[in-house]
Amino acid sequence: MLTNRGTACYSAPEIHAQRIWNERVDLWSGGLSICFMLLGRLPFRAGRDSVRRALKSGLAPPMDFCKLPWLLGNLAQQCLAPDPCDRPPAVELLAHPAFGDGSARAAGCCARGCRDAG
Repeated sequence: MLTNRGTACYSAPEIHAQRIWNERVDLWSGGLSICFMLLGRLPFRAGRDSVRRALKSGLAPPMDFCKLPWLLGNLAQQCLAPDPCDRPPAVELLAHPAFGDGSARAAGCCARGCRDAG
């Protein structure tokens, strides 16, 4: 990868630690996005010194997934593994139960229980 771009508080630990990184940094950002969508905040306080130190060390700060629905919390946890090698490839995440069996998408639905208005 050539350059570090994006929102710093959504950047993976390996970017903060100035280590080699790959496409799995996007999984980290996706995990944080899941948390933000469901909680209205990140699972950690990005401005805290302890969080910045952890990220600069290539570690994940302490995170609480208790208030997330179980399936989405599990998905977020997998995306937020501090070691990028422990984050599943994106194609594996698509098989996660949080995405359902795919029949709703195949039937033209925009979301579970929601019919396409088209």
